[in-house]
Amino acid sequence: MSDDNKTKEECIKELQPFRKCVEEMAKAETRHQRRGDAFQESDEFYRTLIETSPDPIIVYSLKGELITANKQAAETYGVPTVADLLSEITMKRS
Repeated sequence: MSDDNKTKEECIKELQPFRKCVEEMAKAETRHQRRGDAFQESDEFYRTLIETSPDPIIVYSLKGELITANKQAAETYGVPTVADLLSEITMKRS
């Protein structure tokens, strides 16, 4: 049967699976956005925790890669900035 000969009901029934697919995609996008928001909040929380800690902190990944440090760590190692500390540590590890 050509599309011109279909009834309105037949067309609506034919589109139902596509509507469900679009609805599921919209739900997945919403879940993805919520996860992104939660990740950003978590990242901000830990960044603030590290930066405001009175203790020196240097953070490495599980692979041993240098991620970040705080000002107290730079002061402990006698360098003026965190960037200098990270650079110094990276050069020593190379």
